[in-house]
Amino acid sequence: MKVIFRQSGGIGLGTKIREAQEDTALLPSDEATRLQSLIEQSGLLDAAGGRAPQARDAFTFEITIEMDDGTVHHKVFDQMTLPESADPLIEYLTDKSILRNLR
Repeated sequence: MKVIFRQSGGIGLGTKIREAQEDTALLPSDEATRLQSLIEQSGLLDAAGGRAPQARDAFTFEITIEMDDGTVHHKVFDQMTLPESADPLIEYLTDKSILRNLR
């Protein structure tokens, strides 16, 4: 399973983004199991995604999950539409992310 994470927007990041890429095939087995569990518990694979019109200054979370069978799930949320069940996954991916300048 491969996960690509991107966080942008919000007043705090300004012209910066956070990005992370994780591949469970390259992680130690306990870390891979943890990531898979966080994804399953997040509910994101079944969530509709989307952004709230009033969330102009909110963070945007873009998550792409490529399953081992090749199925790809691409989801975009903001702070208002992100399911609470996804908070632990977002925290994990944020901790793994790198801060980059857009310019």
